[in-house]
Amino acid sequence: MDTTEKQEAAMRNFLRRHWKMTILAGIGIAIMVIVSIYVLLWVVSSSLVLGIIPDTLGAWSVGLLFGFFFILLFWELVFVASWAIPIAIVFWALWYRKLPEEERKELESPRKRSRDAGGGGGISAFVTLIWIVLVWFTGRWSITFNTWLVADFVYTWLVAFLIALVPLIIGGVIFLAWWMTKGSKTES
Repeated sequence: MDTTEKQEAAMRNFLRRHWKMTILAGIGIAIMVIVSIYVLLWVVSSSLVLGIIPDTLGAWSVGLLFGFFFILLFWELVFVASWAIPIAIVFWALWYRKLPEEERKELESPRKRSRDAGGGGGISAFVTLIWIVLVWFTGRWSITFNTWLVADFVYTWLVAFLIALVPLIIGGVIFLAWWMTKGSKTES
């Protein structure tokens, strides 16, 4: 039995032993998700009524998208995180922290991570950040999406990708030069 299978078996046994708390935590998570969805729907409908956001997608701009995201984030923090985080902390402090030490160690044993687990998230986030900066500096931040040409959209993403490649290319050239000089020094 490898480490992953041991971890899964330990988790199953833990959940079976503490089935009441598992059900309670599941109910709490379900309530949190339902409230989050209702807050999302409330913010969308309120923003439409107040004219904060346009009712057609073509009238949106990158600036409106970010503004709406921050409005939604604020209300989710107010109506969901304000009670969900304290409940999770109390749940941890009153129940999980008081479990026997061997039971917690069984769950917290170090996991063996594979090299390709979750790869690529950093690069795509970096490219997206570069794209946002490009949109800002090229003056497209407040321009609605229905006036964007497909070519503009594609070219902006392509330029962002190429800019993200620059540090990788420079690092590769430096590594190659180091590797080649290292090899020539050992031969002499």
